Amino acid sequence: MPGIKNLTEAFPGKIEVPVDLAVDVNGKRKEISETDLPTNYPICDIGEKTVEKYIDLVCCAKSLVISGPMGVFENKELLKVQRNCLKQAHRQGIFASCGGHTIAAVEKLGLEKR
Repeated sequence: MPGIKNLTEAFPGKIEVPVDLAVDVNGKRKEISETDLPTNYPICDIGEKTVEKYIDLVCCAKSLVISGPMGVFENKELLKVQRNCLKQAHRQGIFASCGGHTIAAVEKLGLEKR
């Protein structure tokens, strides 16, 4: 199976990857750029710049397929950006089809009725 680097080179502009990430530094969220990888801290969420980028990409969409959570959803503090991304999709009236552990993340964030 080809790596993500090969896929992004083969399909320029078609596959989007995070430009920033949030790491868990002793239980506190810290945002880093993708250029700061690798890191010694666990990655827990996508970063705020990535959410802005993703929201711009889906602003005209009518549906969104999410194959899994964008981060660790067990800790609400570390997951704040993913929560904001899902809320924005709802505000824009985008239907989200979720798979994997995304449904559990949606329920944990209290967004299942949306």
